[in-house]
Amino acid sequence: MAKNLTGTISASGGTVSHSSGAELMLEPGSMTKNGIAYMGNVKVYLQNIDPTIANFESRMPGNLVAMDGNAVRGLKSFGMLAAELQDDAGNELQIAAGKKAHIKFPIPASLQSQAADSIDLWYYDEANGYWKKEGRAGKEGNFYHAKVSHFSFWNCDVPYNFIELKGRILSGGQPLAGARVSISSAGMGSRSDITNAEGRFGGFVPKDEILSLKVEAACGGSFTQVYSANIGPFATNTSISDIIVTLPNAWQISGKISGCNNATLSGAYVVAGGQAYFADASGNYSFSACGSSLTLTAYGSNPWAQGSSQTIDLTGANTPVNLEVCSGGSTGGTVTDIDGNVYNTVTIGSQVWMKENLKTSKYRNGDVIPTNLPDSTWQNTSSGAYAIYNNDAANNTIYGKFYNWYAVADPRGLCPAGWHVPTDHDWQLLTKYLDPAADTTQCCSNNAGGKMKSTGTIEAGTGLWYSPNQDATNSSGFNGLPGGGRDGNGTYYYVGGYGYWWSSTEYSSTLAWYRLLSYGSGSSGRSNNAKTYGFSVRCLRD
Repeated sequence: MAKNLTGTISASGGTVSHSSGAELMLEPGSMTKNGIAYMGNVKVYLQNIDPTIANFESRMPGNLVAMDGNAVRGLKSFGMLAAELQDDAGNELQIAAGKKAHIKFPIPASLQSQAADSIDLWYYDEANGYWKKEGRAGKEGNFYHAKVSHFSFWNCDVPYNFIELKGRILSGGQPLAGARVSISSAGMGSRSDITNAEGRFGGFVPKDEILSLKVEAACGGSFTQVYSANIGPFATNTSISDIIVTLPNAWQISGKISGCNNATLSGAYVVAGGQAYFADASGNYSFSACGSSLTLTAYGSNPWAQGSSQTIDLTGANTPVNLEVCSGGSTGGTVTDIDGNVYNTVTIGSQVWMKENLKTSKYRNGDVIPTNLPDSTWQNTSSGAYAIYNNDAANNTIYGKFYNWYAVADPRGLCPAGWHVPTDHDWQLLTKYLDPAADTTQCCSNNAGGKMKSTGTIEAGTGLWYSPNQDATNSSGFNGLPGGGRDGNGTYYYVGGYGYWWSSTEYSSTLAWYRLLSYGSGSSGRSNNAKTYGFSVRCLRD
C-alpha cells in the first residue's frame, strides 16, 4: 500500500483530514520520539481502507482473523485506517503514556444501514499476524469515532464465531501423514492443514456454515486429490468421523528401525517422501505410500541422528524394510551459493534447512539481482530486487539480504542448485514437526517460534534480540535472527525485534505468505503481505 503524506501539524495539537473523510486529531503534548517528549512537526500518513472495495484484501495486512481472549474469531470490517506519524527526518513518533489520539473512520455507504451505534475496535499485531481487540468506537452520523493509545492498522469490526474442527485421514487402515486437508466456506474462503504422523488435522472454521472439505495426498512429489465432500454446519467444537481414502497405486510399507547391534531404539522415525513416520516403542513402523519408488531414511530420537537410507521400488511386494541408526550420522553440512557464500545447514525432522539467511547477489544462473533501489522505485517495481538493512554491509554479514517476493518467484532461482525457497506447505511441515498441536490452518504455533530463535538478548550482551526474547531455546537449530525488513514504501524496520521469512507461495496477485518470529513471543506467526516488501530468505534442500 502506497504511503502518501496526508498533512503536517505541530505536536502542540491539531487535526489532519483525509480525502475520504477520515481524520486524526492529536492532543497537545501527546507525542514522543524514542520515549522522549517531542514538540516539533508531525508528518501524518493516514490511509482509509474501504472494506467493500474489490482489492480490500490486497491493501490490508494479514487476514481478518482475530484473537479475542483465548478464542479465535473471524471479523467483518465496517472501516479500517492505517496511521503512521514521523518527524521531519522520517523518524517514527508514538503517543505518550497516558495520552490518546482521536481517529474517525468513514463507514462505507453499503454498510451504513447495518452499522451499530458502537462497535469493537481492533489493531493488527504484526508480531503474531492477527488482530487484537482494544476498546470500542462510537457511531456519529456515517462515521465511527475512537481514541487510540498507539499507531497501527485500526479496524472497526463485528466478530463472528469459529468452532474447532478435528479429524483423521486413513488409507489402507493406516494413518495418512503429510496429506493436505483444505476446508472452504462462502464467508471464510479456503484454509488448509497438513496431517501429522497420526493422520490428524485440525483448525478453526466458521460456526453454522456448510463447509467444503478436500483431501490431497502427496504422491510422486505432487499433491493428488483423493477425497472431497461437503460437511457441517457445526454449532460446537467437533471431531468428525475418520475419513477413509484410497491412494492411487498405493502400497503398505513397514519395517523396523534398530540401533547398533540390533538394539531396540525407541523414539525413532523414518522419513519418506518428505514426511516423517514415527515408530512404536519397539522400533516398528508402518505407513501407506504411493508412486513408483521411494527412499526411506532412518533417524534416532534426536532429530540430527541420521541413520541408513534405502530406496525401494513400489511394486506391491510387502517385504519389510529394516533400517539402522548406529553412528548418529551427520549433524549438519554446508552449501555454497553462486557468489561463493558458504552456509551451515541443519536437519529438522525430514527437512534440511540453511541455518543462515541468504546473502546471494545473483540468481542461480549468474544474472545479477538489481539493488540500491530508491524508495520510489522499490515501492513500484514488479521485478526482483534486494536490499540490505540501512545499506550497511555489516547487516548483510549478520542478517543477509532482503528480497522482494518477485525475486523469490523469479524462475532463474534464488537458492543454490538442489535447494529452493520453501513453500507455505514446507513451512507448515516445519511448524507441525516442532509443535504437533500447531494450528497451521489459521496462523501459527504458540511455541515453535521459541525453538527456532537464536538465544540471548541485546540488553544482556548475549544475543541479537531485544529483551525478553521470549521462550528462545533454538532447540531446533534453525537459528532465527531478528533481521527486520523493508516495507513496501522502502522503509527499513524492526531489526532486533522481528524476523520475517518469505515463502514461495502466493496468497493473491499482490500478496504472498511469509513467517515471522518476535522478541516478545515464543510463537511462530503465519501471515501474508505485499510482494513489494523485502524479507529474509532461508533455502530448503530439495
